[in-house]
This record gives sequence, C-alpha cells and structure tokens, in this order.
Amino acid sequence: MEQKNDMAAASMVLGIVSIVLSCCCFLGMMLGSLAVILAALSRVDEMCRQAKTGLITGIIGICVSMLSIVVWIVLLALA
Repeated sequence: MEQKNDMAAASMVLGIVSIVLSCCCFLGMMLGSLAVILAALSRVDEMCRQAKTGLITGIIGICVSMLSIVVWIVLLALA
C-alpha cells in the first residue's frame, strides 16, 4: 500500500487543472510548471501513481498552453 503523499496529490490536481485552463495561456503554463515541480519534489524512492499522473498532466498542460500562445500570436498577426 502506498503512503499518503500530499505533494503528489497536489501535483496531480494542478496538472489536471492546467489542462482545463490551458486556453488561458499563461495560467495553464504556470499551473503545469508547478505540477511538474511538485511531482519531482514528491519522489522519495520511486514515483507513485499520483506523482506520475501529475508529471504527465503537467507536461501536457504546458504543451497545450504553448500551442495556445502560438495560435493567439498567429491570429493576432493575421488580423
């Protein structure tokens, strides 16, 4: 049975929220970055499932936010 790890749980929640809020360019990127940092800090010996989920969703949130920024820049350049 896995021990309770609050930083891993916070990482998972922040990663999921970063994906949801990735349309708000910088907010999704900040939350995704925090999720990745907390997932890295929560490792003791091995990464638990929540930390892995936080790391993966944080990276996805950062990538989608960066894509959103690029789309906004292109749309503003075409206007």
